Amino acid sequence: MDIHFAGGIDPPTLRVARAGRRVQCGALLLATALLAACAGAQPSIPSNPHTQERAMSEMTSEQLAHAVVRLILAIGGKRDLTPTQVAAHTGLHIAAQDNTQSFGASGQLADGSGYALSSVADADGLPPSRLDITFSHAPWRAAAVNCAQPIGPYRQALVDAGFVAQWIAPPRLGSLGRWHFERGDIVVYAFVGRDAAQDDARACVSTVQILATA
Repeated sequence: MDIHFAGGIDPPTLRVARAGRRVQCGALLLATALLAACAGAQPSIPSNPHTQERAMSEMTSEQLAHAVVRLILAIGGKRDLTPTQVAAHTGLHIAAQDNTQSFGASGQLADGSGYALSSVADADGLPPSRLDITFSHAPWRAAAVNCAQPIGPYRQALVDAGFVAQWIAPPRLGSLGRWHFERGDIVVYAFVGRDAAQDDARACVSTVQILATA
């Protein structure tokens, strides 16, 4: 028997389907914006440290996502994991030691969320083979309600750029799930919230790891 809904009210399943399409469209539009921004001109980096600090505090979470994706797409191997290259592709102020084997950056964004970037080497005396970028949401807002770095745009942008994506479920209850992206010699891990599922495009990214295998 067919069930008719009075007053032009859509069936619940139809409303859910439409809502799902709106979420997917939103993620696709943002991912397209990420790729478009990455294909654009490189950001200029102010030479004055006080100007740099002020510029970073005015950066938005979306602009930081653009910068991270731009950096990932620019890395072809370990040779690109240098303070100069990272600064050039992200616009971040990079603090490096004299040997450039250990460097990093951290700061607060316009919305109160924060970030920290650090290089990681396989052993002392070797050049970096990995970059770790961690994100923190503003203390006054719950990440589950208003995520600063959702996985959806990252996943879409990297897949569109030729990365193969694989979901790795949490190994045990309470641990983080992660997305594995791979293209050539570059592997990217994006760690998401403990309650995230494979189809959750709004899951918050807590850490991005960029590994160069050669």
